[in-house]
Amino acid sequence: MKKSHVVVLSVIITVVVAFASSVATLIGAGLYYYQDGKLFSTPGVSSGQMAEGEGYDYSLLDEVANAIEEIALKPVTAEMKEEMILDAAKGMVYGTGDAYAYLFTPEEFADMMQDSEGIYVGIGVLVQQDLENGLVEVIRVYEDTPAQEVGIKQGDYFYEIDGENVAGYDISQVKALVVGEEGTSVQIRFLRGNDYVDYTVERREVTVHRVQYQMVDGDIAYIAIDSFEGDADELFEQAVEELVKQQGAKGMILDLRSNPGGDKDIVLNIADILLPPGPAMITEDQDGNRQTDSTTSEELGIPLVVLINDTSASASELLSGNIKDYGVGTLVGVNTYGKGTVQTFQMLSDGSVLKLTTYEYLTGKGTRVQDVGVAPDIVVEPTEALENDYEARLTQEDNQYQVALQTVRELIAAAGN
Repeated sequence: MKKSHVVVLSVIITVVVAFASSVATLIGAGLYYYQDGKLFSTPGVSSGQMAEGEGYDYSLLDEVANAIEEIALKPVTAEMKEEMILDAAKGMVYGTGDAYAYLFTPEEFADMMQDSEGIYVGIGVLVQQDLENGLVEVIRVYEDTPAQEVGIKQGDYFYEIDGENVAGYDISQVKALVVGEEGTSVQIRFLRGNDYVDYTVERREVTVHRVQYQMVDGDIAYIAIDSFEGDADELFEQAVEELVKQQGAKGMILDLRSNPGGDKDIVLNIADILLPPGPAMITEDQDGNRQTDSTTSEELGIPLVVLINDTSASASELLSGNIKDYGVGTLVGVNTYGKGTVQTFQMLSDGSVLKLTTYEYLTGKGTRVQDVGVAPDIVVEPTEALENDYEARLTQEDNQYQVALQTVRELIAAAGN
């Protein structure tokens, strides 16, 4: 069943080896103008403008600060003052009611940016935040990682890290407690169902492959994309080249289940292979102003089935929604998450970074996703095994995949291939 009010933020609990170096625009994690280790302001909004805070009355903050300075029994050190100011600023962000808004310290933001690469030192899990219960949830345990070796499972919730209760902590706060030096260990208590499970996990280098592909059932290309980050578009193009153009696949199954989104440019590059020329993404600001991004190449032109589920979010909804709108594929699974907003990052004067929701996006034909999601053409509720274990995919327990395989076969037959 779909978890309501889940923040899907695709963060791998790891420390990256190299920084991202290219300009990126994210849907979901919503990045604008990050290049060569520097973050640039969103067009039309400068750091100075944001710092001025026109229209805000700060007199209450001044009164509280003065009272603490004058009558508090415990002296307030300079370090404490910095922490108090940061907490006050984070409180302002929380007060916006924007579930995706967050104020990152420079260190937190650097860690988050490092997650865009695929080689890490960490434990090897992909997580999302569930605002309903205030816990960070494991949505995938990667193969051949410390997390898999000790027995961490999909659906586990982080509850304590090295004895510190993390209920209500943001993903970045949880990650900061989990990461560390290679070869060191972290003690983690998870909530699993109604029970607690404890693990000691060694931090090691982890390689994450965001695109997996293979030929299935003889002549069907199967391509799974975990997130639209790093080199996902290049790997997708490579998969199409090998499976379709070289090996002659007659149809394709594109698996976007539990894909939480990612880089706008990456998803548009992939859309350019699958969609006909035309509008592929419309962004709309608070004043109703719109900007459109389009694809230019001819679509691949083979029968296509797309697998989606209730944690397919943001950029994966943009891609699957466009495929449905243009009628170039059949969607199988359950209704997607329903996150149709873009977050942008603003560098502040002290190096902190403010993330706010600034745009809503629509598919190229104007279909809204926010709070609605994308409905499948064929509804297939997952089996219990599939719901609880990523490793059940492509097995007999994966009833969604089995229906997708049958559907693509029917499409191939109808096309006379």
